[in-house]
Amino acid sequence: MIASTSTETTGQTPTKTCNHCDVELNDSNWYEGFQKNRRYMCKPCTRAYQIPIERARNLIKKIKKGTLAKFDAIKEGNVYIITNSAWPDWVKIGKAILAEDRLKDYQTYSPFRNYKLEHSIFSNDRAEAEREAHVLAELIGEKKNEWFNITVKEAKDILNGL
Repeated sequence: MIASTSTETTGQTPTKTCNHCDVELNDSNWYEGFQKNRRYMCKPCTRAYQIPIERARNLIKKIKKGTLAKFDAIKEGNVYIITNSAWPDWVKIGKAILAEDRLKDYQTYSPFRNYKLEHSIFSNDRAEAEREAHVLAELIGEKKNEWFNITVKEAKDILNGL
């Protein structure tokens, strides 16, 4: 038997893209610390989102000191779109204080780590923004809990229109 030496089948690292702008990530446009922590955001998006991210991190610190009631009292955060290759025609529209942290939670549910954060927006009232997004998504496609049978583009258009 002859072993394959093609980089198409062995030794190839999958391409990583920014969760916010879909640009391909490389050493020059991706912070080393983000690479280690598997945070898929390019430097320009990091700068653009830094203020909401820092605000979200500070809110997370507050939650760790308090209870779930305090968590629910926090209105600010992200509304996000997550996909899973196991369900290619479906997207999840959800809310979190920080979408990247929520994605990490989803990854623990899957042995294949095949969830992908497609897009997120910052909202001063994440619960209300999520409710509005669900209503609009349900007008376009079938709904099962927080999952919708719509395209990623349709979901992004909904979030960007909020």
